[in-house]
Amino acid sequence: MVLELKGNDAEDSISLSYAQLMLKRWKAAKDDTQAIDIHFGKKAKYWTLIEAVNKVKAIGLNIYVPYQDHFYAFWNFHPIKASIPIMPCAGTIYLDAPVNHNWFEKAILLIKKALPDYWPAAILFVVMSVSAVIRIRRENLLHA
Repeated sequence: MVLELKGNDAEDSISLSYAQLMLKRWKAAKDDTQAIDIHFGKKAKYWTLIEAVNKVKAIGLNIYVPYQDHFYAFWNFHPIKASIPIMPCAGTIYLDAPVNHNWFEKAILLIKKALPDYWPAAILFVVMSVSAVIRIRRENLLHA
């Protein structure tokens, strides 16, 4: 649903109330396929943006995005399981980690998942790191 706010105080107030009413209906129906797009015209006033934020917060909506001259609001009743994208040399790994893991446990899970597929790159990285440390230590000993 697209609503245009043109700068007329009475019409803009009615439009924002209508947007709040529709969001309440979609919440009651658990409908997350609908969204509100409020477009702020060139003569729209700043109070309409503040009022839009206040109206969506009043109904408990936490997903809204002000972007340029638009304000998007929608419900999300079916959240997608979050993945952590990691970009190694040979491709992308997606680790589906439960939310209650701390960062160290996530790193261990990632290593366990990535090691069987990327062990040649991991060995090459370790060899190059060790050789770089040895080279730097030799240069420091020669200059001392």
